[in-house]
Amino acid sequence: MTATSHCLDLSGRTALITGCGRPPGIGATTARTFVAAGGNVVVTDIAAAEPALQQLVADLGEGRAAYALCDVTSAAECQSAVNVAQERFGGLDVLVNNAGSPQGKDRGDLAEVDLGTCERVVDINLMGTVRMTRAALPLLRESAHGRIINLASLAGIRSLGGRAVYSGSKAGIQGLSVALAGELSEDRITVNALLPGVMDTGRNVVNPGAEGAATELVKASSPLGRPGTADDVAKAALFFASDLAEFITGQSLVIDGGISSGVAVW
Repeated sequence: MTATSHCLDLSGRTALITGCGRPPGIGATTARTFVAAGGNVVVTDIAAAEPALQQLVADLGEGRAAYALCDVTSAAECQSAVNVAQERFGGLDVLVNNAGSPQGKDRGDLAEVDLGTCERVVDINLMGTVRMTRAALPLLRESAHGRIINLASLAGIRSLGGRAVYSGSKAGIQGLSVALAGELSEDRITVNALLPGVMDTGRNVVNPGAEGAATELVKASSPLGRPGTADDVAKAALFFASDLAEFITGQSLVIDGGISSGVAVW
C-alpha cells in the first residue's frame, strides 16, 4: 500500500451520511466511496426512501453498512440514526450532513413565495444540519478522528436568481461550519463545507429537453466543459474524512469545474 492510499484508508472508521435515498445522488455515492476506502457507513433518509436504503445496504454489504430512517426535521430521528452507528459499529467518526431540500417551490420572487415553503427549506437545510450535528457530537468527541462534512452550495456565495431562501440556507451552513470549526477545535474535530455547483445527479439533473439549454450553458461557461457529478463531490468528501485533511478545518471547498473562479474559457 502506498503512503497516499494509506492516508485515504478509512478502515475501522464509521461514517453517518444523511440524504442517501437517491441511488445516483451525492449521499449514496459518498457511501459507496467510503466503503470502498475501507469504512463502515450508516445511511439515512426519510421513510419514503426506505426501499432505496435497503438496496444500498445490500449492495454495500450488511457487515459494512446499515440504514436508519431519519427526517432531519426531527431531533428524535436524528438521535435514533446516531444510535444505529453506536449499536452496529461501536461509535462514530465522520458525519456527512448531505440531506437537503432541493430548489423547487421556493424558486421565484421572494415576495411571492409561500412563507411555509421558505420555512421548510431552512428547517431541512440549516436546522437539519444543526439537529444532526447536535445528536452526533457526543460520539464524535469520543473519536480520535472526528470529522464533520457539511454540504453547502455554490448558491450560498453566488446569486443564481430566484433562489434567495435556498441560497440563504446554504450560506448559513457555510457559516455554521466555520463557527463550529473553532468551537470544536479543542475536541480535535474538524469541520469543513463542500460547495457543489451545477451537478448532474438524480436530484439536480442537467439533461436534454427542457433543461437542454442549461446543459449547453454549463458546457460553454465551465473551464472543464461539463457539469459536476456525485462522484466529484464524494471524492472531495473522502479527502476531508481522511488523514490527508487532518490539519484542515473551517474551510469551504467549491466543486464547480472552475465556473466561479473566473478562469477564462478559450
